[in-house]
Amino acid sequence: MIKKKRFVVILAVLLMFFVLLAGCSNDAEDANNGLNGEAGLSDNQELEDESVQIETQDQEDQDIATAIGTLKEVNIDNGTLTIATESDGELEIEVNGTSEIFVDESLVTFAQLADKIDSEVSVEYNRETKEVTAIRIQE
Repeated sequence: MIKKKRFVVILAVLLMFFVLLAGCSNDAEDANNGLNGEAGLSDNQELEDESVQIETQDQEDQDIATAIGTLKEVNIDNGTLTIATESDGELEIEVNGTSEIFVDESLVTFAQLADKIDSEVSVEYNRETKEVTAIRIQE
Protein backbone atom coordinates (compact mmCIF):
# COMPACT_ATOMS: atom_id res chain seq x y z
CA MET A 1 0.00 0.00 0.00
CA ILE A 2 2.82 2.42 0.83
CA LYS A 3 4.51 1.61 -2.48
CA LYS A 4 1.33 2.47 -4.36
CA LYS A 5 1.04 5.83 -2.55
CA ARG A 6 4.66 6.65 -3.33
CA PHE A 7 4.16 5.72 -6.94
CA VAL A 8 1.02 7.88 -7.20
CA VAL A 9 2.74 10.84 -5.53
CA ILE A 10 5.78 10.58 -7.82
CA LEU A 11 3.50 10.22 -10.84
CA ALA A 12 1.48 13.28 -9.77
CA VAL A 13 4.63 15.35 -9.23
CA LEU A 14 5.98 14.37 -12.65
CA LEU A 15 2.65 15.12 -14.27
CA MET A 16 2.55 18.61 -12.69
CA PHE A 17 6.15 19.20 -13.79
CA PHE A 18 5.32 18.36 -17.41
CA VAL A 19 2.16 20.50 -17.37
CA LEU A 20 4.09 23.44 -15.94
CA LEU A 21 6.93 22.97 -18.42
CA ALA A 22 4.55 22.72 -21.37
CA GLY A 23 2.55 25.74 -20.20
CA CYS A 24 5.64 27.96 -19.87
CA SER A 25 6.99 26.86 -23.21
CA ASN A 26 3.76 27.57 -25.10
CA ASP A 27 3.32 31.02 -23.54
CA ALA A 28 6.77 32.14 -24.62
CA GLU A 29 6.36 30.82 -28.16
CA ASP A 30 2.83 32.22 -28.48
CA ALA A 31 4.00 35.69 -27.46
CA ASN A 32 6.70 35.72 -30.12
CA ASN A 33 4.82 33.99 -32.91
CA GLY A 34 1.35 35.45 -32.45
CA LEU A 35 -0.27 32.03 -31.98
CA ASN A 36 -2.58 33.28 -29.28
CA GLY A 37 -4.54 35.41 -31.73
CA GLU A 38 -2.40 38.52 -31.38
CA ALA A 39 0.22 39.73 -33.78
CA GLY A 40 3.66 38.78 -32.52
CA LEU A 41 7.14 39.95 -33.31
CA SER A 42 9.90 37.76 -34.53
CA ASP A 43 13.45 38.24 -33.34
CA ASN A 44 14.35 39.69 -36.75
CA GLN A 45 11.59 42.31 -36.55
CA GLU A 46 12.77 43.38 -33.10
CA LEU A 47 16.35 43.73 -34.34
CA GLU A 48 15.22 45.72 -37.37
CA ASP A 49 13.22 48.09 -35.14
CA GLU A 50 16.24 48.62 -32.88
CA SER A 51 18.55 49.32 -35.82
CA VAL A 52 16.07 51.86 -37.24
CA GLN A 53 16.03 53.66 -33.88
CA ILE A 54 19.84 53.66 -33.75
CA GLU A 55 20.12 54.99 -37.32
CA THR A 56 17.59 57.73 -36.55
CA GLN A 57 19.53 58.72 -33.43
CA ASP A 58 22.80 58.77 -35.42
CA GLN A 59 21.24 61.05 -38.03
CA GLU A 60 19.95 63.40 -35.35
CA ASP A 61 23.39 63.47 -33.70
CA GLN A 62 25.04 64.32 -37.03
CA ASP A 63 22.65 67.25 -37.57
CA ILE A 64 23.56 68.88 -34.24
CA ALA A 65 26.13 71.68 -34.43
CA THR A 66 27.74 73.78 -31.73
CA ALA A 67 28.61 77.45 -32.04
CA ILE A 68 30.45 79.67 -29.60
CA GLY A 69 30.29 83.40 -29.93
CA THR A 70 28.77 86.64 -28.72
CA LEU A 71 25.03 87.17 -28.37
CA LYS A 72 24.22 90.13 -30.63
CA GLU A 73 20.43 90.22 -30.96
CA VAL A 74 17.34 88.66 -29.40
CA ASN A 75 14.18 89.02 -31.49
CA ILE A 76 11.35 88.00 -29.20
CA ASP A 77 8.65 88.60 -31.85
CA ASN A 78 10.25 86.19 -34.36
CA GLY A 79 11.67 83.82 -31.75
CA THR A 80 15.19 84.19 -33.16
CA LEU A 81 18.56 85.21 -31.88
CA THR A 82 21.75 86.28 -33.62
CA ILE A 83 25.20 85.17 -32.55
CA ALA A 84 28.47 86.55 -33.89
CA THR A 85 31.02 83.75 -34.27
CA GLU A 86 34.60 83.87 -35.50
CA SER A 87 34.19 80.89 -37.80
CA ASP A 88 30.70 81.42 -39.28
CA GLY A 89 30.19 85.17 -38.92
CA GLU A 90 26.69 86.09 -37.80
CA LEU A 91 24.42 83.13 -37.21
CA GLU A 92 20.65 83.59 -36.91
CA ILE A 93 18.91 80.67 -35.23
CA GLU A 94 15.39 79.95 -34.00
CA VAL A 95 14.35 79.24 -30.42
CA ASN A 96 11.30 77.01 -29.94
CA GLY A 97 9.37 75.50 -27.04
CA THR A 98 11.81 72.61 -26.62
CA SER A 99 14.92 74.81 -26.51
CA GLU A 100 16.73 74.84 -23.17
CA ILE A 101 18.22 78.16 -22.08
CA PHE A 102 20.74 78.23 -19.23
CA VAL A 103 22.43 81.17 -17.53
CA ASP A 104 24.96 79.96 -14.96
CA GLU A 105 23.31 76.50 -14.80
CA SER A 106 19.85 78.01 -14.15
CA LEU A 107 16.99 77.69 -16.64
CA VAL A 108 15.75 81.05 -17.89
CA THR A 109 13.13 82.20 -20.39
CA PHE A 110 13.81 83.38 -23.91
CA ALA A 111 12.74 86.92 -22.97
CA GLN A 112 15.41 87.02 -20.25
CA LEU A 113 18.10 86.65 -22.92
CA ALA A 114 17.43 90.25 -24.01
CA ASP A 115 19.34 91.34 -20.88
CA LYS A 116 22.35 89.22 -21.92
CA ILE A 117 23.33 91.02 -25.17
CA ASP A 118 27.14 90.98 -25.72
CA SER A 119 27.54 87.96 -23.43
CA GLU A 120 29.59 84.98 -24.54
CA VAL A 121 27.24 82.16 -25.50
CA SER A 122 27.49 78.50 -26.46
CA VAL A 123 24.66 77.16 -28.62
CA GLU A 124 23.70 73.68 -29.78
CA TYR A 125 21.39 73.74 -32.80
CA ASN A 126 20.17 71.65 -35.73
CA ARG A 127 22.21 72.47 -38.84
CA GLU A 128 19.34 71.93 -41.26
CA THR A 129 16.46 73.61 -39.43
CA LYS A 130 18.54 76.17 -37.50
CA GLU A 131 16.51 75.35 -34.36
CA VAL A 132 18.20 75.68 -30.99
CA THR A 133 18.36 72.68 -28.68
CA ALA A 134 20.38 74.35 -25.91
CA ILE A 135 21.85 77.78 -25.10
CA ARG A 136 24.40 78.30 -22.33
CA ILE A 137 25.66 81.62 -21.01
CA GLN A 138 28.31 81.83 -18.29
CA GLU A 139 28.51 85.11 -16.41
